[in-house]
Amino acid sequence: MSLARTFLWGGCRCVVASLWPLPDRATPALVADFYTKLIRGVSAGQALQAARNAYRARGGQAKVWAAFQILGDGDTLADRFPLQDIRRSN
Repeated sequence: MSLARTFLWGGCRCVVASLWPLPDRATPALVADFYTKLIRGVSAGQALQAARNAYRARGGQAKVWAAFQILGDGDTLADRFPLQDIRRSN
């Protein structure tokens, strides 16, 4: 399927990959935003979403931000279903 599968089979929990080649000038800002969030302890899924949103807010092209995907365990159950949302539904 892809090189990402090799990393997942090798034991990586999560792989961030692009679906197609991207211009070198377009991606550094998006990737820097992603890693800034990731280093601060945000899950990979939330970090990528925030980086995409920031890139789009700066007028970035869809072909760049849409290319990135997360394979594997990109977030936690708590990221998908925050406890306060569960409590409100009861």
